[in-house]
Amino acid sequence: SFIKELKKARKDKNIKGIIPVDFAGRVPQLDEFKKFANEFNLWILEDACHAPGGSYVSKTGETVNAGQCLDSAAAIFSFHPVKHIATGEGGMVTTNSRLFMKNCSFTEHMELREIHQNFKIQ
Repeated sequence: SFIKELKKARKDKNIKGIIPVDFAGRVPQLDEFKKFANEFNLWILEDACHAPGGSYVSKTGETVNAGQCLDSAAAIFSFHPVKHIATGEGGMVTTNSRLFMKNCSFTEHMELREIHQNFKIQ
């Protein structure tokens, strides 16, 4: 199973985080991913590019919206023309984590400049 493979890879220290992908308006059960992530000290980054406005019902009965970041460190949205929110280019990051936000630097035009001092989007 998927979880078995993740556990095996995590034992080898090959996995640092999980990126569940929302697709066709459907959001995966992120609370299930969170249980596993907490067990192995992994971060979760939700790829919400295909599900803005989507949601799922958690095991506790709570409705969780795509990008709400209740079970992830952050969520990303794409504004590429083939995505649900098409503006030609660009994207958006949502998070509830001040630490994650401190690791993102923005220019005065709100253009993403750095993430973790490794990636630059020009």
